[in-house]
Formats: sequence, C-alpha cells, structure tokens
Amino acid sequence: MADFWKHRDGTLKLRIVWMGYDWSFEARLASGAPIPDDNASMDYFAWFVSEELHRWMTEDAADLPPFDDN
Repeated sequence: MADFWKHRDGTLKLRIVWMGYDWSFEARLASGAPIPDDNASMDYFAWFVSEELHRWMTEDAADLPPFDDN
C-alpha cells in the first residue's frame, strides 16, 4: 500500500506499507523543488510510484529481509 499527500508546507509525503514494514518519504523534484500541485504532476507521481513499487516487489524484494539468505 502506498499513500501520498501534500503537507501544509507544500512538500509531498509518501508512506509505503508492505509485509509488516513501514517506510515514510518526502518526495521532491531532482532539483530539490517541491513537486507541482497540479493534476498532471500528481498523476505522473502516482504512476511512477506504482511502477517502482511493482519493480521493487518483483525484482529487488528478494535481496531484503525477510528474504535475504545472509
């Protein structure tokens, strides 16, 4: 599950919960500027997060606890 919202200070917050783990992030543009608060930017951000979560769960999750063998 991934939730994101605009904070009152204009920053975009992101919370991801998966398999008992809980991560929180603040999302910004590569320049460090806040992500614009318009439909196109929010739609692209939601798409990007969805794609990255899918990639992470299908490709990289095996390298992280509780799946790592180390």
